[in-house]
Amino acid sequence: MKETEFSQTYITGCDFTGADFTGVIIKSGGFAKNTILDAIWNCTSFIDSHIEDVIFTGPIQDCSFENCSFTRLIFKNATILNTFFKNKSLKKVQFIDCQADRMTYEFLKNGKTNLTGIILLPKENEE
Repeated sequence: MKETEFSQTYITGCDFTGADFTGVIIKSGGFAKNTILDAIWNCTSFIDSHIEDVIFTGPIQDCSFENCSFTRLIFKNATILNTFFKNKSLKKVQFIDCQADRMTYEFLKNGKTNLTGIILLPKENEE
């Protein structure tokens, strides 16, 4: 599935356990009720898509969520790095025991996310 583009596709009810989403683009569609344990999220993009009943876990790096809508989206035990969220509102997104770098944290803050489930990671090499 690596470096695949899904356009105008609604992906639902699939088991993506252990899948590699590196370079995958999900555009103008949906991603709902999928099982995604131990998946690799690296340079993955969600653009103009609806994400519903999904739990993201583990490392999420260099990803983007642009103009997406969310229903019951949860990030749990996730470390989110260099990932941007360009959405009108992130109020419906829940974060549980997550960590984020400063850039990602600021995108989430601008989206009015409830930040109580997110720990800001310290800058590297900061004294």
